[in-house]
Amino acid sequence: MEKKVLLSFTPELTFRSFMNDIINDYNVTINIVKADIEIAKGGKLLVVLDGSEEDLAGAEKYLAENGVKISKVGSAVTFDQSRCISCGSCASACPVGALTIAAPDWKLQFNPEKCIICKLCLKSCPMRLFSVEFAE
Repeated sequence: MEKKVLLSFTPELTFRSFMNDIINDYNVTINIVKADIEIAKGGKLLVVLDGSEEDLAGAEKYLAENGVKISKVGSAVTFDQSRCISCGSCASACPVGALTIAAPDWKLQFNPEKCIICKLCLKSCPMRLFSVEFAE
C-alpha cells in the first residue's frame, strides 16, 4: 500500500534519523519526492511511503509521537482542463507519465496517482493552467 504524505520537521527534529528508523523498525520503504529541509532549520519532506497497512500505521504513529507533523497529500496538482488546448508541452515535461496525450482524441489526460509533484508542468504550460496545493 502506498501513501503520499508531507512530513514537517522543527529545527530540533532535523538531528534525528527518522527515515532510517522507519525503514528498519517498520519495514516501510520511502521515496523522497521533494525535500526542503536543512539541519537545525527544519523543513518539509514530501514522501511516498510503501508498506503494509499495519506497518504504515506504526510508522506514522512513531513519527507523530516524536513530534513530526504528518499531513496527507490529496490531489496536489490541479489544472484548468476547460481552458487546456492539449498542446502537449506539459506531457513532454512530465517524467513519470502522469500527463499524457494519446489517440484517438488527443486530449490531455492527468493521472494524479502517478504525479510526484515535480512542478515541471507548471513551468512548461504556456497557458499557466497548473497549480500545486498541498491539501492537509
